[in-house]
Formats: sequence, C-alpha cells, structure tokens
Amino acid sequence: MSRILNWSEDELSSYYEDREIDLSWINKSSRHQFRWKSLKGPWITSDRRISSSKKLIELFSKSMPTDVYVSTSSWLDPINLPRIKDTKRPSPILLDHLVVFDIDIRPFCLTRLEEARKATLNLRNWLIDNTDIKIRHITFSGSKGFHIIGDDPDRKSFSEPDPLLREEKVKSQRKQLLNQVIEAGHPVDKVVTADTRRVIRLPGTIHGKTGWVCTILNDEWIELPVNEWTNKIPKHDSAIKIPKKPPIRIPKFSLPKINLRFPSKKIASASQYTSLELSSHVSGTNDRSAFVSWLPRKWGDIR
Repeated sequence: MSRILNWSEDELSSYYEDREIDLSWINKSSRHQFRWKSLKGPWITSDRRISSSKKLIELFSKSMPTDVYVSTSSWLDPINLPRIKDTKRPSPILLDHLVVFDIDIRPFCLTRLEEARKATLNLRNWLIDNTDIKIRHITFSGSKGFHIIGDDPDRKSFSEPDPLLREEKVKSQRKQLLNQVIEAGHPVDKVVTADTRRVIRLPGTIHGKTGWVCTILNDEWIELPVNEWTNKIPKHDSAIKIPKKPPIRIPKFSLPKINLRFPSKKIASASQYTSLELSSHVSGTNDRSAFVSWLPRKWGDIR
C-alpha cells in the first residue's frame, strides 16, 4: 500500500455525523456485539445494546473509530460476553450464527481485487449448487477482498439446551462446511467461518487503512469486472487511490560468502644451539692469557 493514512478526530467525526450506518441486514442488531478500534489506540467493545445507527454513532463520540466490526453470532445477552474458557461465569446463550466466508488476495490493487472477485463469484456459485446455504449478500471489505454472508437453514445444533454444548456443535457444523469449501479449492480464510466469537467489518464504515467504505454490493456487481463498479463504492475524501497493479519488488541478490582467510605461513623453527663466551684474561696475573677453545660435537652451519 503506497500511502499510510493518518486520521484525525475531525476527519472521522465529520464523516459519521452526516451519515447513517445501515443495520437493516442484521435481523436484530441489539443481539450482536459491536467492537471498534479507536483512533486513540485501544479496542472498544460496546457496553450497550445497539438497536440503531444513531446509538452506535453516539458511542463513537467518545473516541472516533478507524475500524468498526460486528459479531457473526447473535446472543441472548451480547454485553460483556465471557470467554469460552471462562468456567466461573455462565456460558452465554447463542441464538444464531451467520455463515461467513472471507476471501482476501494481497496486496490492495485492482489486479488482485479482480482475482478476489472471481474467486468470490466461484464460491457463491458453488454454495448455491452444492449446499442449502441462503446467501444474504456479498460485501466489499474496503480493501483486499470480499465477504459472503449467508444463513444455514439447518438449525439442529441450536436445539441443544446446554449453552456450552450448543456453541461447540455450531462450531463443528461450520467447520464441516468450511472443510468442504477448502477441499473444493476455494481460497477462503481458514478461521473466520467456524469461529462463533468472530467479528467482521461492519458495512457502511470506513476501512482505516484505505479510506474506502465497507459496502454491500448490488447482486450483479460481483459478476462484473471490478473496474466497472469501484467508482460507485463510497470512500472518504482522504482515501488512497487503488493501484492498478501490485508494486514492483526488486529481488534481493545475495553474494556468496568469500572466505578472506589467508593461509597461515609456517615459520620454520630454527635449530637450537648453545653459545659460550669466555675471557682469556687470567685473574691475578699480568700479561698472561689462557687459551680457551670449544669444539662442537657435530660440524654444521653454526659458527
């Protein structure tokens, strides 16, 4: 991605204060969990039930979001959900779980987005021909790909009275579907579909890294090349331009390591020898000298 967006509170608030986020595609938004990444840094989970766009945007006023998400599951009580492994609190009651497939192909550019569109179209057609999944819509994420959102008419798992076992059965049911999709060769995210605690990007909100708006597509758009409808996708005034092709990456060349060690020169060890120096002067005498000589045991080069 060629440019990094540096958002300000004013830029984000001016966008959301004049718009309404469409929540009508969610059966009961008050049963879903909403989360967003705030401009100030931390993630925030809504501590209130969200029944309208107005209530959601009112919560943004405390700290404007760069990215907004909604849970794929609906709960009897979506506020302050306990973790799956939390045994100290009662398990939450799962009411429904959307069938979601996420297809992303990096990097963010028209070429890769067109590849993702074709993959999404193929998956949509495969689901129609091979499953009973009822597709609600397809969403452009605002960046590298698409989400297929659907419903599973098989609700046997939801008849389980034990909340913990119910959630496990739903996860197992989604995992079976996900495995079928992967085995059929579709390039989907391997986690999103079977995760009952997953959140997905909320349509109508800005993608913080691109400035493009996550958008529910018209049914026929997914069958058309992306360059025929991307100009109809809403975006922030500060949004980056979608590159046509991936950036050119210069391959890295590594030279072979050269051993700069030079062979060590062996220093010839000299032969050891003994030298003796004597004075020929005899102590206590005048003008007398003694003849001293030394003969080696072996004649050689030593002189």
